[in-house]
Amino acid sequence: FSHAVITFSAAIRACGAQHPTKAIELFQQLEASCSFVADISIFNAVLDAVYLDRAYANKVFILGMEREIYSNFVAWGPTPQLDFHSFSEGAAETAVRWWFEQGMPSRLDDAVVRPSRLELITGWGRSRPMHAKGDLLGRVKTVLESLGISLLPTRNPGMLVLNLSHWWNVC
Repeated sequence: FSHAVITFSAAIRACGAQHPTKAIELFQQLEASCSFVADISIFNAVLDAVYLDRAYANKVFILGMEREIYSNFVAWGPTPQLDFHSFSEGAAETAVRWWFEQGMPSRLDDAVVRPSRLELITGWGRSRPMHAKGDLLGRVKTVLESLGISLLPTRNPGMLVLNLSHWWNVC
């Protein structure tokens, strides 16, 4: 990490959701710079600050995917998985919304069978630094509730298992 990127990340985090416009300005300054490249800490900080502006958050998230900042978080198969290790709460919220609005529908165009379950891996929080606050699992659950998606029981405290059967009937 360069000191400048760490400083930008800290400044954007300091803006938080209370000052998203300032966070956006700082992100745009970094993007305009030829000297620095935004990394996952920058993208996570921006998404934590702007998640309420869903359109802008979605643009930032897609940019992060294009740059492979958020690469390999999707494992597609009979039971697809989204792995949110290294995601901030704002990044995970944006990723869940993106997945249901754009990601999964685009994959279903080629799918023979629609999956009945989806696994979201949030982790247990053991790798989160002691000073860090947040509840990634709780945040993702809140988003899922707002989308009307029900959960299936699981013994893994670091994973949510979604029942997609009802969701297919809704959309």
